[in-house]
Amino acid sequence: MGPRNRPKKAAPTRSSGVKPSKASTGVPPRTPNQPSTAKTMISASQPKSMASRRPKWLWLVIVIVMLIVLVGGGLYYYFRSNSGQDASTFGEYVPDEGRTHVAEGSAIAYKANPPASGPHYPSPEPWGIYTNTIAQGYWVHNLEHGGIAVLYDCPNGCQSVIDQLEQAFKTFPRDKYGEVKLVGTPYSGLPNHAQAAAIAWDYRLIMNTFDVSKVLAFYNAHVDRGPEDIP
Repeated sequence: MGPRNRPKKAAPTRSSGVKPSKASTGVPPRTPNQPSTAKTMISASQPKSMASRRPKWLWLVIVIVMLIVLVGGGLYYYFRSNSGQDASTFGEYVPDEGRTHVAEGSAIAYKANPPASGPHYPSPEPWGIYTNTIAQGYWVHNLEHGGIAVLYDCPNGCQSVIDQLEQAFKTFPRDKYGEVKLVGTPYSGLPNHAQAAAIAWDYRLIMNTFDVSKVLAFYNAHVDRGPEDIP
């Protein structure tokens, strides 16, 4: 038997070399300036940092708010700590004039009358009640040590005030060093012709008429609260 006549296979057609258009594949054509979809997805998946997304002015607002909170908190604490004090015995605040030591006997010009801080002599006056006038440069140093100075202005004399001060010096509470930090001295020229004034560091209580109970309340509020915690 001769070989069977097998049908010839059709020769494979050659590609024309033209790639199918994207329109024929269902993919829309990409414009020249349009990034590829893959690249767009990659860049979108990379999160930006919080700092890069916040505008610069936002940092300024945050800083201002923090300063307001800090200052407001300090004022709140100050007024809250003094809210329970009686103004008639706690006294008024006197702006601080510093606490520089100057040569003993030198003239000192204070802004406040009477002063409640400022330059003073190197040594304080011993605690006690005096009938002779003590220079300001001495008793201002007593204030720096947390003491109380009582000034009395009596052009015609006021023995009753002196007697009450001497009794106060014997009976007022002693501080942690075992001392009554009280010094009394005559003083000429108190404001509004007042008879007496109690002075602590940065505070003063002006009294038209001397009142030992007010002096005691002022003493308890301010003793041992000077810049220097020493006898």
